[in-house]
Amino acid sequence: MSRAVARLACAGSLIYDGMRTARSFRPSLLTPNQSGTFTVRIAILEDDAAQQELLQCWIGEAGHESYAFDTGQALQDAVRRETFDLVVLDWNLPDTSGLAILGWIRRHLDWNIPVL
Repeated sequence: MSRAVARLACAGSLIYDGMRTARSFRPSLLTPNQSGTFTVRIAILEDDAAQQELLQCWIGEAGHESYAFDTGQALQDAVRRETFDLVVLDWNLPDTSGLAILGWIRRHLDWNIPVL
């Protein structure tokens, strides 16, 4: 998918809400922000720049924060330093697989994070 197509798809998401599940995701440990809504911190592991842009657009429109990583190592470094409420994994990556990263998350993190 090209970046231009990703931008068009993102603009179209104003009509079709592609992040309906993230919008309704309300982890019990989160507290509402000043406007009374919840902001979910989502880590995206995706090596395709257009896909990253599209996911970040949808997540942003839903009122959540997204952080994109293009390698498994970059995501691993980030989750050691920061806390995320949800991780979205690509299956095929240049340095590893989504399945290998899922296994690493389950073995090395103290908190049970939802992974898509």
